[in-house]
Amino acid sequence: MAIDGGLRNLLGNRLITYGVHWQAIETGSTGRGVPDANGCFDGVEFWVECKKCEGNALQIAPEQVAWHMRRWRAGGNTYIAVRRKCSKGLRRTAKDELWLFSGQDVQTLKKDGLNAKIPVLGKWARGPSKWDWERVRDILIGK
Repeated sequence: MAIDGGLRNLLGNRLITYGVHWQAIETGSTGRGVPDANGCFDGVEFWVECKKCEGNALQIAPEQVAWHMRRWRAGGNTYIAVRRKCSKGLRRTAKDELWLFSGQDVQTLKKDGLNAKIPVLGKWARGPSKWDWERVRDILIGK
């Protein structure tokens, strides 16, 4: 599975069916901290950082925190999308979930992961075929 759990491509493939113009971003070493994708729908532009985890901890680089905070302070729409996917184990059930957070909460997410005491804008379980993609789009455009 990709470093982001395949989430960037999954979001793009699903959201374009709901009219979103989606652009994956590849910055390498030229734009450290820039999110994984940019989208636009009905004149509203947004940025999405895609993360994966099996438990609650998230790996978020300091440059990513800085980018989201600068863009949020400038009035931009930024989000952190997290795919929590894990297999069934002795002490856990199998999961394939999508969590959406505002980019303004990136510092708390870095520190506390999915246990953070912040608003969850959306959460879906049971895999991509069960996630409400139209609602995902609506959250990303601020509806």
